Amino acid sequence: MLPYINAPFEYVANILGNSTDELKLIFTFYLSYPLAAVLKRIPDKEPWKKNMFVIG
Repeated sequence: MLPYINAPFEYVANILGNSTDELKLIFTFYLSYPLAAVLKRIPDKEPWKKNMFVIG
């Protein structure tokens, strides 16, 4: 893992007493729902925009 990505998770994990992997998993779940809503709003007529959103 890149150090600058892992550092905030390590900091919070030390405060809460959890592992960094648990926090990353929870963060990913909470982030996926708003991103799915954004993906749903991209028009179906232009599939390349949806593809770019998924890749990016």
